[in-house]
Amino acid sequence: GECDSAHLNFLHRIFKDESYEDLYRGKMPRYETEDTDFGVRLIASRGEPGDAETYVRVSSFVMPVSCWIPARGKEVHMYVPIDDEHSWRWDFGMTKEPRKPGEPVPRRDQIDENLHRFRNAGNDYLIDREEQRTKTFLGIGFEFLPHDGVATESQGHIYDRSQEHLGVSDMGVIAVRRRLLKAIESFERGDPLPHVPTDAEQPMTHIDTIAENIPSGDSWREHFPHLTLEAPQATHA
Repeated sequence: GECDSAHLNFLHRIFKDESYEDLYRGKMPRYETEDTDFGVRLIASRGEPGDAETYVRVSSFVMPVSCWIPARGKEVHMYVPIDDEHSWRWDFGMTKEPRKPGEPVPRRDQIDENLHRFRNAGNDYLIDREEQRTKTFLGIGFEFLPHDGVATESQGHIYDRSQEHLGVSDMGVIAVRRRLLKAIESFERGDPLPHVPTDAEQPMTHIDTIAENIPSGDSWREHFPHLTLEAPQATHA
């Protein structure tokens, strides 16, 4: 999901909530992808003809297992393999405002003492059909984490990619897969590990995630010039 901005329009759809208006603006986001020294930069621009502003979301897939997304401020999601069929997902969140003493950790109430989600396939994700009819697209609450769980787990442990039909809205998924395959091929040849910084002092400010409105017609590069930097000592695949 971190590499597919279009799914926000339906999988995470929450009815009648203006705070999510930008996420759902325009059903056909315009996509760009860039190979970078850290992995892949993913850009999705949303807006309708005549809009004064364009909503731009920039995510960063950082090799080999993490993605930076503009959620609740900024978040890093890491998918760390534990065997051939399962991974641990680790979420790191950053906000501009310090957390108040005693303030609950966001989404901590979504998992039990064993770090498993309360909403899971075993209990049909506690689906509420009335909620699905009147409040949310899926009917399994307002938190995005179980929404992504449904989409991921329903495909089985190892998805048969020969049965999928990727399209324009899957541009980010395609770019990340190609980057991973190239990295594997490079590693098998015995080349230096790709996308690994070799200088601890080199700048990393270009690895970022952004969600902002900019004037329609403007280039996102002009508004976020720090994204054009690269870490000069990193190795590309």
